[in-house]
Amino acid sequence: MDQIIPQDKRANAIRLKATMLQSCYLRNDGQGKFTMIPLPKEAQTSILNGMVTDDFDGDGNLDVLISGNDYGTGCFDWQV
Repeated sequence: MDQIIPQDKRANAIRLKATMLQSCYLRNDGQGKFTMIPLPKEAQTSILNGMVTDDFDGDGNLDVLISGNDYGTGCFDWQV
């Protein structure tokens, strides 16, 4: 760390600590209150690139569509 940011520059730095590393859905319970709901284990295997909500199945309830494992076109240079 000293090679990247010298100690004197870090002296007054704010140090943050992660306590939750799962991908979660935050449900808005109203009046400024939210409930954190971890996504199923299948959604924890890779990064999440985006989410969108809509009633995709027409049942009157919002559904969540999650985009993950999105490496884009041409990201890998496969050598055969």
